[in-house]
Amino acid sequence: MSSEEGTATLSAWLVAVGDRVEKGGLIAELETDKATVELEAPVEGRIDSLLVPAGTEGLKPGALLGRIMPLAAAKESPAEAAGGPAADEAIASPIASAAESEAPARAAAETSSGAPSGEGIGRSAATPLARRLAETRGIDLEQVTGTGVGGRIVQADVERSEPVPAMGRAAGAQAVLAGQGAEAGAAASGPRSPAHLVIPCAMDAIVAARARLNDDLAARGHGARISLNDFVVRAVALALRDLPAANLRRGERGVEAAPAVDVALVVATQAGPRTVVLRDADRKGLAVLSEESRSSIGSLRAGDGLPQADSAASVVVTSFARFGIETAYPMLPREQVLVLGVGTVLERPVVRDGGLAVGWTLALTLGFDPEAIGGAVAAELLSGLRGHLEDPLRMML
Repeated sequence: MSSEEGTATLSAWLVAVGDRVEKGGLIAELETDKATVELEAPVEGRIDSLLVPAGTEGLKPGALLGRIMPLAAAKESPAEAAGGPAADEAIASPIASAAESEAPARAAAETSSGAPSGEGIGRSAATPLARRLAETRGIDLEQVTGTGVGGRIVQADVERSEPVPAMGRAAGAQAVLAGQGAEAGAAASGPRSPAHLVIPCAMDAIVAARARLNDDLAARGHGARISLNDFVVRAVALALRDLPAANLRRGERGVEAAPAVDVALVVATQAGPRTVVLRDADRKGLAVLSEESRSSIGSLRAGDGLPQADSAASVVVTSFARFGIETAYPMLPREQVLVLGVGTVLERPVVRDGGLAVGWTLALTLGFDPEAIGGAVAAELLSGLRGHLEDPLRMML
């Protein structure tokens, strides 16, 4: 990792001199103080020179890293092909712009050194992004064939490998991903300030479905009602089931694949905020989740029950709807990997089919530990969550 803010480290070259590259193809990985950034080729051509060795620190924005000889230039002029000014394209460091874009959120920054071409295939011969992706998917790098320089394993190699299905429900040991030691374990205390992602959700279908379900319950003499928060809990549980890479929890060994989809709810009590955990939430329907959460919360507030000894969960959900808060940015409890902040459902002007209409909307904020889960995985989880909320029939299956 770079030691000076605004600079970066060239962690790895993914190409060698003489390699042909396509425009937009990955050629290097840079590490800023915030993220690991993939560097793309600006043109199609062949690598003419790599001026900065892997492992170089303190690179400034716009630093010259190497040169690419465009194929067209090489064909037009032998003089240019020999290295004239018009024959090559500079490979510059895009540190300033890349650090603020969405692409770096795909992985948290890691410390890495360049991989010598003679080193063996394995974890040490993989790029930082490849290592993180392999750990998230539960893939053994020893079984992956590297296509990078000197056999180095790159992200594309891991993506082509077969992931372990439904981690935590398959047989075998759980994969430890990050946060080794007592400092990252459940024994540590105090909330943390995570990186946050916010997504707006259209709630018209949920509002209508809830009204129909509650009317049906009332007609059958049931006093209980399904809340909007029940829909959110069901949706996040299904989204986690659909994306095992995001279904993590903190255990004694650090961050690991969760054995099930457990959702923790923050409950306001006279003694302060407490949590109740809904186990196997993805396997329970709306009515069951609603009844279980209502019963657990009631017992906790009445003093009949104590917080569960094992409060670790796949995600902790905290709702600010009763305060009229539109968008919340909750702190991340030390023992959790994900926290979902739920705002209030508001009726407001929306654009539909090119026209102005009135619709129900909800803002969801996902806070995540960047040392345990990449920004791309967190974004995919939020997108899946919104998909369930905007199409509630999917949650009935």
